[in-house]
Amino acid sequence: MQSRMYTALVSALLILSLGSFDGCGDAVAVKKQSSKPTRYEALQEGDIVFQQSVSPQCAAIKAATGSVWTHVGVVIRKNNQWLVLEAVEPVRITPIDDWMARSKVNEVRRLKADAKQWDAASIQAMHTMGEQWLNKHYDIGFAWSDDEMYCSELVYKLYDRILHVQVGTLKQLKDYDLSSPVVQRIMHQRYGDQIPYEEWMIAPGAMYDSPLLEHVAID
Repeated sequence: MQSRMYTALVSALLILSLGSFDGCGDAVAVKKQSSKPTRYEALQEGDIVFQQSVSPQCAAIKAATGSVWTHVGVVIRKNNQWLVLEAVEPVRITPIDDWMARSKVNEVRRLKADAKQWDAASIQAMHTMGEQWLNKHYDIGFAWSDDEMYCSELVYKLYDRILHVQVGTLKQLKDYDLSSPVVQRIMHQRYGDQIPYEEWMIAPGAMYDSPLLEHVAID
């Protein structure tokens, strides 16, 4: 009897552990991929995909940045499949159908025609750099080092280091709206009394608002 109870307890804990982390770094259950066929002929490698997520951290991001966009990734193609390179826990490559199923609101944006574009060499460099970052932990402290990665940091650095294009404007933590109680609570949970007000950061909303990008219709 005790053995069966122990087995049941272990099984329950395993099921609870089979969650993922959304783009805001908070634990969520993995959603079943939709069986509805989706077509992505309009996609190109290097496209940036944005998402609206719901979680306590996402609520803090919305309050601090004034934007509804809380998660971002970059589109890549491998083995004839469309995928998203994203910084969650850990940094990983996600099938685009799984990405789209995670949120009710998704949008694809791309560099405008008059901006520098991705070519074969830069796309290969993006794959190489992205592979080097796979399995890095999600950076809950939003530090500007490569030791860990958060979502918009990963995409910004890919564009900056490979194309030498800055998508969005970096801001120091102190320049965001930190007045909301939810923002204050998250900051003190993450930093205690050592809040890094001088740390440079990039927000998904800042990238979304970049004048270098335009909307891409995929439906």
